[in-house]
Amino acid sequence: MMLKNNLFFLTIFIAFSCCKQNKTEITEHKEKNSLVSEIYKIVDSVVDSLPRPYDDRLYTVTHQKKNGKDFLKISTAEYFNRDSVSTYKIYRDRLIVFYAKDFFEKHLDKLDTVGLQHYNSLIYDENILSMYHPRYEVIEIFGNDKFRVLPLQEHHQKKLFYFSDVPEMPEPVPNDSIK
Repeated sequence: MMLKNNLFFLTIFIAFSCCKQNKTEITEHKEKNSLVSEIYKIVDSVVDSLPRPYDDRLYTVTHQKKNGKDFLKISTAEYFNRDSVSTYKIYRDRLIVFYAKDFFEKHLDKLDTVGLQHYNSLIYDENILSMYHPRYEVIEIFGNDKFRVLPLQEHHQKKLFYFSDVPEMPEPVPNDSIK
């Protein structure tokens, strides 16, 4: 009987400890900044939709202002460019790298790149050939802490995050005279 009581109390103690630990983990990721909270939601959404195995240790966040509106692209990545990093955050064992210092200086409490040396294996090197296919979401930022995830078609129609020196050219018309 004494053994059963001890086993019962041990089980209750373990269950209570686990609940307390999970509660701590949840509050640990609460963010005061609504923009960062929205980015975390997008990361969670992308993580949930990824096929397994898929490398999702690294995310990049880039900013673009177009037609007076602010947009962010939250993307999975295989490597990041250390020279362009404004700041970074760790969220659920994932590195989130922010680019666009001018934008994030206004929207984040603190910009910091100290500690990035711990992620040397994720820093891009010009000798790397990568076949990685990123997954991403684009959000539009409105005032008063409001955000909207853009559907893929709208993102493409607005031509957001197309950074290229090559102008878009129409498809060539087939020449039927060549036979």
